[in-house]
Amino acid sequence: MTVQTFDYVLSNIRPSLVKNSCNLHSQPIMPEERLVLTLRFLATGSTYSTLAFSFKMGIKTVSVVISETMNALWLTLTPLHMPVPSVSDFLKISENFQKKCNFPHCIGAIDGRHVAVKKPYNSGKLYYNFKGYYSIVLQAVVDANYRYIFIDVGGFGSQHDSATFKASQLYKALIKKNCDTTIKESREFKLIVQNPAVKSQHGQPDDLGQSPLTIVTRGHDRSRDRYDGQYIIS
Repeated sequence: MTVQTFDYVLSNIRPSLVKNSCNLHSQPIMPEERLVLTLRFLATGSTYSTLAFSFKMGIKTVSVVISETMNALWLTLTPLHMPVPSVSDFLKISENFQKKCNFPHCIGAIDGRHVAVKKPYNSGKLYYNFKGYYSIVLQAVVDANYRYIFIDVGGFGSQHDSATFKASQLYKALIKKNCDTTIKESREFKLIVQNPAVKSQHGQPDDLGQSPLTIVTRGHDRSRDRYDGQYIIS
């Protein structure tokens, strides 16, 4: 990340990260350090204990800072860089796919990625995917310029791609022909990083003992850096 990009992100989320001084602390953790800590977590997947040692913070403090900063990033930057597509936006996307890929009537390229997790309690094979490990699914849609227009996180690892897409808010919005209302409602939530409860594709807690999901850091697979998505046909 360049210095200019860092400053841009910080300028947008700074109001949400500024904390007031209190009797227990001579100076609160500055927004700059909060953002650096969160970016390190996202880039490396380091454990909270490792980050706590590197940044000289408590483990609980690290978890709270990351959770608050992630919420600020999502709530502030999503309307700016991943707004809900309108009909005119979809038409422009379709035109770009026609020009660049010679693919008519295409409003997005979709693909999914399995994110490894430790097996949640009492979940059976619900999160066990065809690759041989437990995971949740990150499914995303991009336009002809590889820019994200929609993401869906939390699908069960055992689900087929089509089932994950059918459970997403984008599918429901397309069926209802009302993307603006349906997707906006789905985005009005606070991202939970610390001890997220297991939830189903429909956003309701599953009967799995409310066990937390633990993300497992895996090696980067450069073979998937290139685009190999599927198409959504309008």
